[in-house]
Amino acid sequence: MAIAIGFSIIAHAFPIFGIKFVMPDPRQFLSQQPLDIVLVNQKTKSKPTKTDVEAQADLDGGGNTDALNHRVKSALPADSKAPSPELEQVEAQQKQLEDRTTQLMTQLKNSKAFQTDSKNTPEKPDGSGKEAEERKLQELKMAGLAAQIDKQNHAYQSKPRKAFVGARAKQTSVAMYMDDWRQKIEKVGTLAYPVDPNGNKIYGQLRVTVEIAADGRLLNAEIDKSSGNPQLDKAAVRILKMSSPFKKLPPDMLDAAGKPAQILVITRTWTFERQTTSID
Repeated sequence: MAIAIGFSIIAHAFPIFGIKFVMPDPRQFLSQQPLDIVLVNQKTKSKPTKTDVEAQADLDGGGNTDALNHRVKSALPADSKAPSPELEQVEAQQKQLEDRTTQLMTQLKNSKAFQTDSKNTPEKPDGSGKEAEERKLQELKMAGLAAQIDKQNHAYQSKPRKAFVGARAKQTSVAMYMDDWRQKIEKVGTLAYPVDPNGNKIYGQLRVTVEIAADGRLLNAEIDKSSGNPQLDKAAVRILKMSSPFKKLPPDMLDAAGKPAQILVITRTWTFERQTTSID
């Protein structure tokens, strides 16, 4: 399950991953060479092997790309040994809220049970009326608090469950879905590469958070870190909208609580550049 506070937290920086739009030279356009869009892996001292084989299996991606003989077609996030602090924070807050709600409900039930048992005990002769009144007032307060927590918990349970894609994404379903997502944006990005009013290609880097519904609809696209060029920022969002709808989320794509995700949240750095790219 995901909570509302996780929605904004996930928009924090994920500079180690990204999408790179590579603008070929005119000769490449003549040969209709498609635009490269890659998800950049985290840069480490030791580079994983067998990138092509394992990318969609366990996301253990990485390594250098031979610019002359090989174009990256399955560049997915690496299975980093160091979990993303942002994703860990989201998951920790989700679990903390769930545990706290369960704890409060348990305390309230135990307290009400104790009060109910106390009604069966003989009342003291002195001050029995006052004690009964105070006990009744306390029961009403506890009942109101329990109802409030029940209402909040029901609202929490009703919120869409979100799955966040980051360095710890290990599910095969996530890898396959992300590869399809990348390829679709690659095709659209090739046809709609951003240009300025004079027809000149625009280059730069920005970070975007995307929310995809279970049925594949694009729910939201936000620029977390601007490229500094409003035209380029708008172009990235336009490419996403033109690429949607995407495939439906696979049923085995789970949220932080292990439940089927209703919304997939993807945060990536998009790089628009002239040069051929490689993955470090």
